[in-house]
Amino acid sequence: YDAYLKKTITVHKKTKQKESFWMEIFQILSNPSLELSFLDSFNDNTSASEVMMLLLQLENNFIDANLSYNLFNAEYNKQGVNATDLSIPSKYSHRLIFIYAKSFVQALDNFQRILKILSTYPTLPNGIPEIENKLLEFFPDLRGVRNSMQHMEDRIRGLDNKNKPLKLQPINDGFINAPNGAYAFDNLHDTKFKTTMSNGYYGEIDIY
Repeated sequence: YDAYLKKTITVHKKTKQKESFWMEIFQILSNPSLELSFLDSFNDNTSASEVMMLLLQLENNFIDANLSYNLFNAEYNKQGVNATDLSIPSKYSHRLIFIYAKSFVQALDNFQRILKILSTYPTLPNGIPEIENKLLEFFPDLRGVRNSMQHMEDRIRGLDNKNKPLKLQPINDGFINAPNGAYAFDNLHDTKFKTTMSNGYYGEIDIY
């Protein structure tokens, strides 16, 4: 299992920093003392059980994000080359890469939220707080993009996360030039998954 996970952590050459980051997470999660370092500070079974479940879901979502990345990578590299290999209509096969991108965003958001909860526990293994900080540095729009993914019906109607009118912000990213802003949803520009967020900005998650 560990050998397989290590093998799947392969990142495009332009994101070597992310490669180091993923490996840092892997090393922390695969450390046998991780669970013990948390559990040693609890005397009751309820708290210990809670931490164990959180750690399990932390690892599961890391694996989900990693697998989604690799599936996205494979699909991205074959776009326009082997699109006819699938025995399904092109309008469906075209959506595969979007599914992988969204799966990556969702798993990464789950990972970050669980990590945030674990960071509140008294006994904290080395590296845990740094992981959350680095994650948000690499993906500052993570929560905003994930939120719009889950509440697309509101964004399409021009509503923010409080059901108030969205205040669109200018977009000029090389693909869209909209000085007054625009409603742009569920877009994939190269390796960047993009959507209009609740704050009116055009958020992005660069999967590479």
